[in-house]
Parts: sequence; C-alpha cells; structure tokens
Amino acid sequence: MKPQSADTGKRARKFSNFLGSRVWQGIGVLVAMLGIMITLTWSSITQWIREWRDPISRVAASIDSPNVDGMEVPHCSSVSGTVSGLSAGHLLWFVIQQPNPEQQPGEFYLITPVPTKGDGRWTVTNVTTGDEPETGRPFWFQLYVTDEKITSLLKMQDYYDANMPVLPRGFLRRLDERQVRRGQYTQEDCGVPRVS
Repeated sequence: MKPQSADTGKRARKFSNFLGSRVWQGIGVLVAMLGIMITLTWSSITQWIREWRDPISRVAASIDSPNVDGMEVPHCSSVSGTVSGLSAGHLLWFVIQQPNPEQQPGEFYLITPVPTKGDGRWTVTNVTTGDEPETGRPFWFQLYVTDEKITSLLKMQDYYDANMPVLPRGFLRRLDERQVRRGQYTQEDCGVPRVS
C-alpha cells in the first residue's frame, strides 16, 4: 500500500499540469484574438488615413446606361449613372475618347462637368457620338474625378470640338469606362450636352 502523502502529491502534480496546460491554451487563444483585433483595427486606421490624405480614393462612380460594353448607341444619346464619395473641391466629368485609325482608343473630347443630384444620380443628355461616317466605330465613354480649382476654369467652347491627345491638367483619376459602338447617323443636330 502506497503512502497517502505520495498519492496526494501525484494527484496535485497531475492537476497542476492539467491546469497549467489549460491556462496556457487560454492565454494562446487570448493572444491570437488580440492579434486579430489589432490587425483589423490597424487596417481600418490605415484606410482612414489613406482616405483623409487622398479624398479621391473614396470616390466611386459608374456609367449605368449604356450598361454593357459593345452596346450600340445612336448619334444623339443620353448617358446616366451614379456617384458617391465626391467631396468639396472635386468635380465629376464625362469625357468621350474616339477611335484612332486602328479602332483603338485615340484622342479625347470633353463633354461636360456632371453635377450630381442628392441621391447620387447623374444624367447627360444630347451626347453627340462621332460624325456622319463613323457608324459602327467604337467610342469610349469615360468618367473622371477632377480638381475643381483647375477644371472649373476650362471654357467648354474651347474644348467641345477639340481633339486632344491627352486630357488637360486636373483630370485626376478615371472612375469608369464604357466602350460603345456608334449606331446609325441621323441628320439632327444633337445640341449642347445638358446635365440633369
């Protein structure tokens, strides 16, 4: 028969080992959870700093109509979409890039700055896409966020019919693009683009 004190000591050591392993497992779980929380918090903080330093990074805009690439658009059409995150000091601009002789994106022509409604929707009507002989050719409808201090000084009459190899200063980032195909030409004059 074993002495009582030796048996009790053995049980105490087993309990101590069991308790120690559970404590270390618990500490490990807590450290892992703390690491995950720090990573998520740091990610949120760095995102906030990036947006604070660069407000255009949070601007999102889309061309919703026409809604698919390759869609045929008439000579005179309307274009619409949505925008969010546009802050003071920035404007949304609608631009068309016309094809070069190889049917690839070529020169730009500015259409209009696009004011947005309270719900973030925008529409440009009287959009002229190409001239008479350009039926079937590709064009690229594009949205840009711009620096209002620079682009608000642009005189549209100087740019509306101008073909530019590059966009003027102040066009900061392209937000969306829709490639379209020009449909049949009509004799009607589309008029000046209007926004609503």
